[in-house]
Amino acid sequence: MVWSGEGTGLLRLLCTTLLFTTMLVVRAQPLSCEGDEHCFEGYYCEPATNICQECLQCEDFNRQPPKLNSTECIKSLDKCGPCNEGYINIFRNSVKGKCVLPEFLEFGKGSHYRYVCLIAAAVGLAVVAMFVYVIKQTEVFRVVAYCKS
Repeated sequence: MVWSGEGTGLLRLLCTTLLFTTMLVVRAQPLSCEGDEHCFEGYYCEPATNICQECLQCEDFNRQPPKLNSTECIKSLDKCGPCNEGYINIFRNSVKGKCVLPEFLEFGKGSHYRYVCLIAAAVGLAVVAMFVYVIKQTEVFRVVAYCKS
């Protein structure tokens, strides 16, 4: 089908509009930076790599936001508050990390980790058993392969 006159212009307009809309939505970060002023809002310049990194959100780590300067770009979990109610810090020695529910660390009655470990061990044992069987029974596989040829 050959596009004619008005239809082609409308198609070009639609494609151009989609292209510019995409360009507005996808804002590229600079390849390198020397300070936070070189990065877009919500990003900071990582001094070790000179690359713009997204500011941390304390909520993503189940931590309370800082009490003061809540609009400040958070570059380290040290700036976040304590764990949310019901959560505990998974790191020890006062190092701030992600906060998790206590059930996450339990390994005992009712724990799903026990089942995951048992299944992994069973699968590993089955793989080893099949490997040993194939090694021990190589002549069976040779005969079957020879008969099929």
